[in-house]
Amino acid sequence: MWNSNERKQFGQLMVLLAENYNREYSQALQKAWEYKLRQYPYKQVEKAILEYIATKKFPPKLADIVELLEKPCAINKETAEALAEQAWAEVLSYMATVGAYESVKFRDPIVNAVIKQLGGWITLCQKTYSELETNTKWDFKKLYIAYAISGSCPEVNYLPGINELTNEQVGFCEAIKLPLLIGQERIKVQLVYLEEETQRLALEDKSNDKDPEPIKNLLKMEKLTVKQ
Repeated sequence: MWNSNERKQFGQLMVLLAENYNREYSQALQKAWEYKLRQYPYKQVEKAILEYIATKKFPPKLADIVELLEKPCAINKETAEALAEQAWAEVLSYMATVGAYESVKFRDPIVNAVIKQLGGWITLCQKTYSELETNTKWDFKKLYIAYAISGSCPEVNYLPGINELTNEQVGFCEAIKLPLLIGQERIKVQLVYLEEETQRLALEDKSNDKDPEPIKNLLKMEKLTVKQ
C-alpha cells in the first residue's frame, strides 16, 4: 500500500504519461491504475512507467505496465553478489531461529532452489559451523548469483522439515503443517523445471574460484520474526 506522498507522485506521473502521448489526463483512469498497481512498491511502478515512456512510441495499457513489473529482472554480477550475501545471511538466521524440524518456503524463489540443490533444508541445518564457514557458503552464493543473473531458476514449492518427513513415514499425514513462509522477496525470476541446469551449475568447474570468505558472527545473529 502506498503512502499519501507516493499517491501524489503517482498522480503527477499519470499527468506526465498523458502529456507525453498527447492524451487527456483522466482521474478515473488514474484511480483504476492505482487500484491495480498499488500492490507493487511505488518505486518499481515509477521505474516501469518511466521505462515505458523512454522506449515505446504508443501509449500503454495497464497490462503493459504490469508486464514490465512482472518480467524477470536482468541484473549485473555486482548486484547479484550483493543479493546473494543478503540471502545467505537470511538463511543463517532462519537456521538458528526455525531449525530443521519445520518445513519452510522462502519468499525468494532462488533461495528455495539453491537450498534444494545443496541437499535440502534438513541437510543444510545439520551442517557444522566449520562446514558452513567453508564450502557451503561459497556454493550457496555461487548458485544464487548464477540464477539471479540468468533470471530463472528451478521451481521448488517448499523445503520439507524433519517433522513433516517423520509424520509421513508413520502415516500421520493429518499432523503435517503448512510450511512457514519466511524471508524477503528480492527479485522476480522465471520459475522453470530445469534439473539439467541445476546439475550443470553444481558440476561447474571451480578452478578459478577464490577462497571463500570466513563466516563471522554466526552465533550473534538477530532473531527474525517468522510468519506463517
